[in-house]
Amino acid sequence: MKKSVLKSFWFLNLVSWLVYYVAQCTTAPIFLTIIPTQRYVLIISFLFWITLATSLYRLIYKYFKFDEKSPIFIVIQSILSIFFILIFDIFARFKVNLLFIQYFFPTYYKDSADNAYGRVSLLLEKLPDGQIYFQAEFLNGQITKLMAIAVWVAVYNFYKFYVKAQNAKITRLQIENQLKESELVSLRSQLNPHFLFNALNSIHALTMSNPNKASEAVLLLSDLMRYALNYGKRDLVTIEEEVEMVRKYLELEKIRFGEKLKYEIDIHKDTLNEKIPPIVIQTLTENAIKHGVRQTMNGGFVSIKSFLKDNFLTIEIKNTGQLKNCPPSVPKVEDSGIGIENTIKRLKMLFGERAFFNIQNENEKAVVATVKIPISVA
Repeated sequence: MKKSVLKSFWFLNLVSWLVYYVAQCTTAPIFLTIIPTQRYVLIISFLFWITLATSLYRLIYKYFKFDEKSPIFIVIQSILSIFFILIFDIFARFKVNLLFIQYFFPTYYKDSADNAYGRVSLLLEKLPDGQIYFQAEFLNGQITKLMAIAVWVAVYNFYKFYVKAQNAKITRLQIENQLKESELVSLRSQLNPHFLFNALNSIHALTMSNPNKASEAVLLLSDLMRYALNYGKRDLVTIEEEVEMVRKYLELEKIRFGEKLKYEIDIHKDTLNEKIPPIVIQTLTENAIKHGVRQTMNGGFVSIKSFLKDNFLTIEIKNTGQLKNCPPSVPKVEDSGIGIENTIKRLKMLFGERAFFNIQNENEKAVVATVKIPISVA
């Protein structure tokens, strides 16, 4: 990643300054007096010095961690850096560059009409106020260069702050995901003993009322516990997997309640592969038996239904019973127990505000719990 960014920096830096100098050398009047081959030499020379200057700025920026400083510091250092880069560039081009060429190529820059300096000198001699013209062109060139450097520094600082903001966002999301995962693990760990406690109570009651079916209940419980241990490693399971476990749970409870418990499972085939948080249907089914069927003298029914509607996966669990102090068709979630509260938290954490949960009295004899999950997320 770092190598890729470094390559991109060098490529964009060289290309942007190359375009700038090519434009300058082919449009500025003072450069048009210089023969093309010498213009190319100037372009290479200028490109070398400005690339060196901006690269030094980048190294200083990283070493002193300018992107971690205050906004005022960033503004001040940017302004100072623009002028320092310009001064460095001017000194390198007109002093160091000239001394280098004169030392290694002493005959190249004689005062003749065949070289760049000779041509500029001839131009100044022929033009009225030639010296003033040269100074004006020189000043205009440096102002243009100053603006180009200012744009470069501004773009570089903006890029660094953009990268910093993106990294901070990624870090924040990673922390949030870690916290969410920790909370999900905590919530799932609450369900394991919660479910086991209720299942063992059922078997305990069964051993006293019908010992002959105790072994069958233990086998069902082992299957349920195997599923419970496996789902603890996953955030989502398919409807088909969940319903298979719920069916065994209901069979276990039916051994205990006998004919007092009737249940119906109507799962639409299009929903079998849709995914939901594990133990959601089981928790609501367990809640329906504990607070509904078990509380009525003659028993009751539990109905489980799933279907797709309006881009939502909808799950409905109905049962005999009534929510206390809650008129029909009025939602009630408060004081619904740890299982319901746990279910709501997991739905919100996994699917956000688009997830929907509701429990209410459907009529004077039945309660309905409804879960809706967006299909695009499920």
